Amino acid sequence: EIKKTIQPTAQGETSPTTITTTYNSAFETTEEHSSGTSKRIVKDARGQILYVEDFSTDGTQAKIGFCYDISGNRIKKSDLNDTSTMSCPTTLVGVPTKDTSGRNQAYWSYDAFGKLRGESDPDLGVSFYTYNNFGDLISSTNAKGITTTLSYDGIGRILIKSIPEGNIAYTYDSFSGSENALGRLVRIEDSNQTKTFSYDKLGRVKKETRTILAISSGNALPTETQGPYITETRYDLLGRVTRIDYPEHPISHGRMRACYEYGSAGYIS
Repeated sequence: EIKKTIQPTAQGETSPTTITTTYNSAFETTEEHSSGTSKRIVKDARGQILYVEDFSTDGTQAKIGFCYDISGNRIKKSDLNDTSTMSCPTTLVGVPTKDTSGRNQAYWSYDAFGKLRGESDPDLGVSFYTYNNFGDLISSTNAKGITTTLSYDGIGRILIKSIPEGNIAYTYDSFSGSENALGRLVRIEDSNQTKTFSYDKLGRVKKETRTILAISSGNALPTETQGPYITETRYDLLGRVTRIDYPEHPISHGRMRACYEYGSAGYIS
């Protein structure tokens, strides 16, 4: 078991950061930071975290508790800074409304396959999710009541994503000008733009072409600003990016190029 971790000395620091771990029992550990802070972690027999208690250098502390269902899915999180005990629901059907108790309580509910069906977040509110028979997400509704829906092809790839602003369409396998595209995304289209992709023989994106379709104040954009905007990428034998040619400027027609070289350790030099 790890008892002490020494991290690299950060820029501007004179000594490395150390974290010392003390095993109080089979289910409880304490981590002491060289900065003077510490953390106590309590787990159950399945290794799931039940409590985390943080101690600052000035003596203040903060405690968070967690609950799980019989399948090991986290179903509740709550602050315990008011010294109250953690109350775990035996079952959670649906999720409660947004928590306003000030204890930052969050809830999650799942279906029989462990898929997230609903969540209640103290900041984001309540959201819900539905899935098809293959376990693919087909709709999500956020706290504002805005719903996003998804449809898929026969092998589980997204074809249409519907959002309030319109549809986003995805095309795979082949498109005019796309190379080595079988099994890969080749086109994305929404009401504002289209993007097409071309790949090298190893499946890396080597060319991205974007065309702007949006209109401004009901008027079509000037032809020179519609594109296409082409970004091209090259790689070395190790799969690292060696060059990126950015899109041509619509007025000056100049292109920016970024080149990368690597040292023996593999970092950009």
